[in-house]
Amino acid sequence: MGILSKILIAGIVGLAVKGINDIRKDNEKENQRKKTPCVFTDKLTENQFKDIALSAVKKLKKKKLNIEVFEAIIYGTVESQSRLSTWNFTIDFNDYGHISGVYWLESENTDSLIPK
Repeated sequence: MGILSKILIAGIVGLAVKGINDIRKDNEKENQRKKTPCVFTDKLTENQFKDIALSAVKKLKKKKLNIEVFEAIIYGTVESQSRLSTWNFTIDFNDYGHISGVYWLESENTDSLIPK
């Protein structure tokens, strides 16, 4: 094995280690964000946030859409049009303890526009 091959292998290993470390750091940041309790203020109370979420759902005119709001997270369940199955989504508005307009969306149905 020549020197060039050794350098190439070392570079690949170095990139792999860097990628793994970046993923670990991102996971740590995400866990820290989720663990930070959301603080509502006089400008936006928890009840006002719930009211906004519920009024947004009413505009969708989807009969088989149920949501629950817990702190700054919206949990939704949607019944399929065939009524044979359901799927879930969450919209997390907790941005390191504050409502900033930034949100994290997780959905079992990535094709649906309902959570957006």
